[in-house]
Amino acid sequence: MVRVIFWLGIGVLGLFLIGGAVWFFNHFAYKSEEIEVGYRGEARSNPLLAAERFLRQDATIVLHRAHSMVQLMPQLTAGDTVILSQHNYPLNQKEAEQLMNWLYEQGGHLIVSADYNDNYDEANDYILSQLDLRLAPSESEEDDSLEWLYSLELGEDVFNVEFFSSLWLEDTEDEHGAPQLWLQYHYGEGFITLFSDSTFMENDYIGNYDHAWFLAQLVASRRKTDRLFMVRLTESNTPSLPSLLWQQAWMGVISVAIVLFMALWAYSQRFGPLLPPPMRERRRLLEHIEANGHFLWRHQRAEGLLTRLREHVTQRVFLHYPQWHDLDATQLAQRVAEQYNLSRSGVTRALRNEPLRDEMDFTQRIQLLSQIKKHL
Repeated sequence: MVRVIFWLGIGVLGLFLIGGAVWFFNHFAYKSEEIEVGYRGEARSNPLLAAERFLRQDATIVLHRAHSMVQLMPQLTAGDTVILSQHNYPLNQKEAEQLMNWLYEQGGHLIVSADYNDNYDEANDYILSQLDLRLAPSESEEDDSLEWLYSLELGEDVFNVEFFSSLWLEDTEDEHGAPQLWLQYHYGEGFITLFSDSTFMENDYIGNYDHAWFLAQLVASRRKTDRLFMVRLTESNTPSLPSLLWQQAWMGVISVAIVLFMALWAYSQRFGPLLPPPMRERRRLLEHIEANGHFLWRHQRAEGLLTRLREHVTQRVFLHYPQWHDLDATQLAQRVAEQYNLSRSGVTRALRNEPLRDEMDFTQRIQLLSQIKKHL
C-alpha cells in the first residue's frame, strides 16, 4: 500500500512538472535583441574621430590635433590646413582675430562651420562677424524635417551631402543674395570654407553618401603643405586660472613673486649670534608645597585637612591620657596647653571645630596641632 502511494505521488509530480513546462514554453519565447549603447572610449568624447582616421589613410597628410587655440596658434605656419569644429563653445573675439590674422597674412585653408544649436549666439560668432555673414532661414524649406540631401560641386566633381540645419549663410551686405549652404572665397593670402552645418563630418554620418570623399577632396583642393590640424573646442579648453593670470596680469604676478622672495629672504636672515636657550629653572620643594596649599585653599579643601589632623591628634591624646576622655573641648585644651606649655587660646582654637578666618588662621592651627603631635 505504501509503495502504491509513493508511485502515485511520483506520477502526480511528473504530470505537474510536464504541465508547467508546457505552459512556460507556450507563454515565453527566447528572443535576442540588440541594444544601442553608443560609442566607447575615445569615440565617445571625440565626434570627429572617424573623420580623423579616414584622413590619416592619405600618406601625404600629417594630421595634428589641437584642443584649444592656445595650443594651436604657436604651431601654425604658412599654408597649413585647419578644420575647426566649434560645437557649443565658439571662439572668443581675441582667438577669432588671431586665427583670421594668420589666415590673412600667412595664408592657408580654414574649414569652419557655424554649428547652430540651442546655445548659439550670433553676436558671439566672431568669425562670421568679421566676414559680414550671418545665419538666416533658407528659401528652400519645404518640409519640417531638418535633414536634407544636397548636391555640392567641388572642382569638376559633384558630391551628395546631408545637412541638418535650416539656417544657411547669408551676406549681410548683399540684400538680394540668397542664403547658401556653404561658401568659399579668398581671404587675404588664405582661403576659407564656411559651412552652415558640419554634422556630416561626425562619427554617425561620415560614412553616409559622399561625406568622407567630399571631406578628403575639400582638404586636398587647397592644400599647400602636408600639415592638417583638426581642432575641436570644448568647455574643458577654457584656460586655467594660472594661465589667465599670466596672460592678463603677468606684471602683477612678477611683482608679487618678487615681494614674496624678498620677505622670505628678510625673515631667513638674522643679525648677531643666536641667543642661548634659556636654562630650565628648578623649583624648591617648599615652592611646590606652597603652590599646593594655595590650590587646596582656593578649592575650599582646608577645612577637610584641618578636621582630619584634629581628629588624629585628639585620638593620640586619648591614647596617652585615657583619663581625659570625658573632658569637654575647653577643658581638654586647657590640660593639653598646661601639659606641653603651649598657648591656651591657640590650643583651644586648634581643637575646636570653628570656621577658618583666613590662610594665616589655618596655618597657625596646623602648626599648633603639629607641635602637640610631636610631644605624643
